[in-house]
Amino acid sequence: MSQLEKLRHEKDLLGFYISGNPLQGYREFIEKINCPAEADLDSMKDREPFRICGVVGSVSKKITKKDNRMWAFFDLETESSQHKIYCFPDMYERYGNKLEEGAVVMVSVSAWVRDGEVGLNMNNIEPLDSAIGRLVKTVTWLIDAETNLLGNFLEEFKEFVHDNNGMIEHVLIFEFSDGHQEKAKLANSLRSSLDMKKIKKFASNNVVKGIEFYIEPLRNFTSKTL
Repeated sequence: MSQLEKLRHEKDLLGFYISGNPLQGYREFIEKINCPAEADLDSMKDREPFRICGVVGSVSKKITKKDNRMWAFFDLETESSQHKIYCFPDMYERYGNKLEEGAVVMVSVSAWVRDGEVGLNMNNIEPLDSAIGRLVKTVTWLIDAETNLLGNFLEEFKEFVHDNNGMIEHVLIFEFSDGHQEKAKLANSLRSSLDMKKIKKFASNNVVKGIEFYIEPLRNFTSKTL
């Protein structure tokens, strides 16, 4: 049983998590994907776009009186809060099958503001792993330039990018003992996919002093009023 499955069983049985939170392994990404910051939700403007990560909680499905179309609203649980999100008929037809309780997702929404109250309409939903793979554009590595392990690390890293072709750019910053740095941007032919298991393995290497992910910023759009 995976850790995620274990957490889902805990939530189903007890109504809360005991051994962790499904989002804790994603924190470094969530901070950059959530745009604007979750704390700014209540001050959003009408039709302003928002991107938020969380776990799908209870889902309530409804049928419109006018034309008998399915729609739903659901709770999205973050580590600090819970938000009600509306999925109206057009979006439900496209994404209703992804509204699975316990799913770890990224949701693109737009705000609607009425009498000072902010509501959230869903425009898109996708598994968080998929969203991270799509939104991460650059991985920057801070490297110890003077360790005798550097050669082996670079050989293994070269094999990794060759064997995992993709669209993610890698930038290596070599830091020397006197504090100065040299930056090397890898060629386009050495772009890779986002294999997080391998990236975490490289990040744990003593050669690596730090790693940073650049996430594609949120693009503005106009949401239809339903």
